[in-house]
Amino acid sequence: MRWVYAFTVPPPAARSPVRYVEYDPGRDTVESARVAIGFGAPTPRFLAVRDGDGSLGPNLLDRLKVRASARFLGLIPLGRDEDDIQWDFGAWHAGAIRAVRREWQWVRLGWGLRTPVFRTESFVYRDFIELPVRLRLNFPPTYFFRAIDVQAALDFRGLGGWTVHTPQGAAGVVGALSAGASTRLNALEADWLALQGPLTTLVLRLELGESLASLRRQILYRDTDEDRGPEALPGEHPAIGFRLTEWGAVDRGNHHFTAVAYALPATYDLDEFARQDVEPISVAVTPFGDATPE
Repeated sequence: MRWVYAFTVPPPAARSPVRYVEYDPGRDTVESARVAIGFGAPTPRFLAVRDGDGSLGPNLLDRLKVRASARFLGLIPLGRDEDDIQWDFGAWHAGAIRAVRREWQWVRLGWGLRTPVFRTESFVYRDFIELPVRLRLNFPPTYFFRAIDVQAALDFRGLGGWTVHTPQGAAGVVGALSAGASTRLNALEADWLALQGPLTTLVLRLELGESLASLRRQILYRDTDEDRGPEALPGEHPAIGFRLTEWGAVDRGNHHFTAVAYALPATYDLDEFARQDVEPISVAVTPFGDATPE
């Protein structure tokens, strides 16, 4: 159960001295209660977790990898990654509760083709970040391309000992998952997964709009020393995210999806998170004091 209190006060309403987020435009970085996330590139390249004394630790993130592969006209192999994303910074605004960052992105495909320009915004709050993406396709993606495979994963620099969680429960420990456990994890279809560390639990969630509901959404997990560039440091320890396939039913038109990342206490009950994820929200309104409900 949660509570929301609403009051009416004569203007001007008093401003709270508390700020939950801070944005540094010089570093293009947002700091919140538990983490700091840095941009300055087509995808984030910085993520630091606060220590027990509140100070930020080292950068744990190599980058957010976005890898797409397909066959052009069903014959010519084509692959693109996050370094192929072109982008223009749009604007930013930071208040006491959230910071908003906007940019426009597109991907050059070759042969004079590019994807439509799509607008992305990052909404950073005290303990979570939302990245909604809206785009318009002028033709179905399978009109020119076949065997489309899109992968998006956070490539971490070293989270050995952190525990991987899915809606089905704990899946194992980073650095100690067997080949069989990794295979089962990559075959799992789910819309969220988590990494539980000593002080913080990071939860990743991918919400698909109705027009993309036909896509197959699987967990992506890798823990390897292999160079899977482009990246700043060879290896993925781990790379964790989602894989999207089966694009045949996606039509032209407007589409949207939202990536959400939570930074929660390490002791947070992920079983409760899973329950709240599927249970509908119920609202009960109770008058306060002598107030008369309208």
